[in-house]
Amino acid sequence: MATQGFIDLDELVLLCRNEKAKSFIQEAVNCYKAGAYRQTIVATWIAVVYDVIHKLQELELAGDANATRILEKYEKIRIAGDLRGSLEFERDILNVAMKDFELISDIEFIDLARLQEDRNRCAHPAMNANEETYQPSPELARSHLRNAIEHLLQRPPVQGKSALNRLISDVDSDYFPPNTDDAIKYFSAGPLARPRAALVRNFVIVLTKTLLNSDLDEQKQKRFLAALLATIHIHRGISHGTLADKLSEIIIRLSDSELSLSSTHYSYQR
Repeated sequence: MATQGFIDLDELVLLCRNEKAKSFIQEAVNCYKAGAYRQTIVATWIAVVYDVIHKLQELELAGDANATRILEKYEKIRIAGDLRGSLEFERDILNVAMKDFELISDIEFIDLARLQEDRNRCAHPAMNANEETYQPSPELARSHLRNAIEHLLQRPPVQGKSALNRLISDVDSDYFPPNTDDAIKYFSAGPLARPRAALVRNFVIVLTKTLLNSDLDEQKQKRFLAALLATIHIHRGISHGTLADKLSEIIIRLSDSELSLSSTHYSYQR
């Protein structure tokens, strides 16, 4: 990384998961370096569209019926060469990403909607005043590039409630490793690889509440403790902040009979 708060764009490109989206975002970076800021924004938006479609394809492979339905609609539009249908699909793609699949948060939606709006201003001259050429600033183009990668392109297709449910289900399974080192390896891929902070916070809270429940058997307690310590290791800052803010509140709300986990078992390395 170049300096704190100012991330090198070539390093950001390496974080992209999908190769097709990565090729467009690399093209956007090349345009940015050449001073072609309108083309930067257009290529960035194309990368976002391809990335959402790729994520839907991944979810379809995982058995998501809603993803299948949307992709079938997209395929019919593509095969028919339906320009109006294609424009409508593209116009609504961020709503699909946020509302149907929780791929992005409300705030991330706002940032990417600004990208979509600026892409329209760059690609459709009729949207601008007569004889007025829209010239985005380099700062704006760079901001869109960074937002597209950090909000969407670097992340796996599961991020919202479904990601939290998947993580809890994994830890609850008998196949989840009962020791911290193996749990860290387990979480190296999947939703916790490059998560939103909210996902980490919610996962830490759920793990903590579960560990403080007296109904856990020994093996389940080991799995949930390994998961909590692994999450703290991988995302130390967010985890420590969450525990500092929420642990006392969680404990206060539990009765004495529900507190089964001793402070020794619950300790972690700062």
